[in-house]
Amino acid sequence: MDPEPYKLEIADNKFTATNDYGIMFSIAVPADGEIYQLYKRPPMAGDHIAPGKWMEYKMIGNVKTGKLVIWAANCVYTLNLY
Repeated sequence: MDPEPYKLEIADNKFTATNDYGIMFSIAVPADGEIYQLYKRPPMAGDHIAPGKWMEYKMIGNVKTGKLVIWAANCVYTLNLY
């Protein structure tokens, strides 16, 4: 379980996730909000990953409707806005 809180935002057609250490990722979102994307980034403070490896996220869903699933390593994050 991650100790730091996450903040998810959509602004200017960008979906951004941040935590206490900074921006985790920021991706462009199409007009309809649908994404199916594998995203990679270098590790940052607070990541639990082997040296030399990159963080990988698989994102599927619709960011604008709030139905999104994010896979990161052995964790699955589900965003459901009501």
